[in-house]
Amino acid sequence: AAFELAAAHARQGDFGPAFDRLLDVVQRDKGAARERARAQLVEWFALCEDRARVGRAQRLLGMYLN
Repeated sequence: AAFELAAAHARQGDFGPAFDRLLDVVQRDKGAARERARAQLVEWFALCEDRARVGRAQRLLGMYLN
């Protein structure tokens, strides 16, 4: 459900909630879902024009992956 909801937000250009949903998956999950969420985030970072929002999400992603 998290992936579908994140995708719906991203389609509308509302990347903040999309990032938050997938960051939650990265933080909680240790399996394939975590890698899928990470890959989707990286793809969406390139599409989001709000550089501050991207920077915040990138920092959180880095923290959650370490």
